[in-house]
Amino acid sequence: MKTVSTILRSAVPLLMIVLQPIWGGISGGQPRLLQTSVDSPRLSAEEVFQRLAPSVFVVEALGNDGSPLAFGSGVVVGPNQGVTNKHVADEGVLFRVKQGPRAWQATVTHLDSEHDLCLLNVHEFGAPAVSIRDSSTLAVGERVYAIGAPEGLELTLSEGLVSGLRSRGNFRVIQTTAPVSHGSSGGGLFDSQGKLVGITTFSFHEGQNLNFAIPTEWILALAAQQPTPPTKPPEFPAPPASARVWKSQTTGKEYLVWVENERLRAEWTNLPPEFAQEGAYIRTECRRVGTQWIGTSHCFLPFPCETSEKGKKVTKWCRLTTRIEFSRVEADRMTGRAEGFLRFDCDRCRILESVMKDFEWTPKEPSPIPTKK
Repeated sequence: MKTVSTILRSAVPLLMIVLQPIWGGISGGQPRLLQTSVDSPRLSAEEVFQRLAPSVFVVEALGNDGSPLAFGSGVVVGPNQGVTNKHVADEGVLFRVKQGPRAWQATVTHLDSEHDLCLLNVHEFGAPAVSIRDSSTLAVGERVYAIGAPEGLELTLSEGLVSGLRSRGNFRVIQTTAPVSHGSSGGGLFDSQGKLVGITTFSFHEGQNLNFAIPTEWILALAAQQPTPPTKPPEFPAPPASARVWKSQTTGKEYLVWVENERLRAEWTNLPPEFAQEGAYIRTECRRVGTQWIGTSHCFLPFPCETSEKGKKVTKWCRLTTRIEFSRVEADRMTGRAEGFLRFDCDRCRILESVMKDFEWTPKEPSPIPTKK
């Protein structure tokens, strides 16, 4: 049986993300398809673009230090929600959604390797969601439009036809003549009424206009599943003998800290015994950027949460990746800001609203922070 993963071995992924609305909102219930009336008027190419451009974005996959590793396209699919291809997100630790000069932080909530799909939660995202059409009603010969960021050219519109509906194992893909290029992965394929029918995913360069999209039904199926938990971060290399313990004056946590090859690493050491038994951790890795050290903290920690039952609280263990930056790294003091949350979704283990909070670390024993070059 061939899956999208199999197809991609002989095809070229477009590496781009388009965020498009595919359900009427996921809060308080299952995603629902936004119905398309057969009597809806057809739109011109200009009208399609004007209607959908506010909902299409560039998505960047970032490394630990915040540097871009890959980019794609995305389409808004609901409040603070978007969809793209999984292969766009594979290389990233952090994610950012952009349109023009504006940018929003995003987190991965759902992954589907077989169909190469990824759902994102975009923090404080106010872009309008688009509606989608059940792609099983598509017919060969229908006019379609692709919107994305081929080669990084944001909000590019192309036009074509549905040139085939191909069976691939237990699902089908949409073949289209609408031109797409590197950077179009995760972009939206829309019908002549401006409804999302597929996510542009791969092309065959051996032929002409052999471009393919994943049908919208698989997005809805993915959204109905439980969120995908973040994976455990890679293990740190063994710290050098010169690593020293520093203490947070804000939280009292102690961290083993070392600097090596322009990277600052820190690992929480004074875990409570009950946390250690559960495998709790905080691991921070930053890279020097000018006079600052910028990166991420990976953690597995218990969070106090309110349940749907009023007044009832529970503790839930969650894996998170958050931002951190050191503005000062000296022999006797380190200061900076770390991401904390104001609102937290316990069911999905994700931050809904965050704020950067100041911190200060001092050495537990007087000694300079080690540096290796």
